[in-house]
Amino acid sequence: MPKLNHHGTQLVLKFLRDLYVFRSWEDLTTHVIHSIPTLISTDICSCNDMSSRRRYATYRGWPDNHPTIPDAAAILGRFVHQHPLLTYMERTKDLTSHKITDFVSQRQFRTTALYNEYYRPLQLPYNMGACIAVTKDSTLAIGLNRIKRDFSDQDLAILDLLRPHLTQAYDNARIVTTIQEQLAAMRLTMEEGQDALLYICARWASPLGDFFG
Repeated sequence: MPKLNHHGTQLVLKFLRDLYVFRSWEDLTTHVIHSIPTLISTDICSCNDMSSRRRYATYRGWPDNHPTIPDAAAILGRFVHQHPLLTYMERTKDLTSHKITDFVSQRQFRTTALYNEYYRPLQLPYNMGACIAVTKDSTLAIGLNRIKRDFSDQDLAILDLLRPHLTQAYDNARIVTTIQEQLAAMRLTMEEGQDALLYICARWASPLGDFFG
């Protein structure tokens, strides 16, 4: 693995400290896609939930103002079975980070419908990803995309260094989100119970008021 210089090491350590702050799933995703570009130069950073078997894809990306195309997620889902990284992750359950060019040449990738219908209109020929989790239903991954040059071995090494920590952070976020949802449900139940009690008291008070009036 290429060695990080002092500045790079400090940035990675800061990223890891911030990563383990307890957050909900949504808040963690926002934090991750905004923070990874401080470590690795990228034109788009996204959190992707995809399945080649189900022809399904959703994602959230940074920056918010990057040009997009109509129905981008639907188009990605339609051709996601041609994605070399995704199909490799699904087949092997290997979570290590890879570039598309680890599996096919840039020339080969540019012949696919996935590239011509999705990546070419977005002007994003270079891609690498870190898998967070693989289940029978979908694969959760962090994707980085560039317009003008492929990612380096150093970029890939940094992403793979972060990957197990991202997996743990998303596990934590899943628990935090579940707890928040349970607390919200309990709060709603208590509020509904209080409203019901006030209603009953009001109904009892009304006849008594009429009697003593």
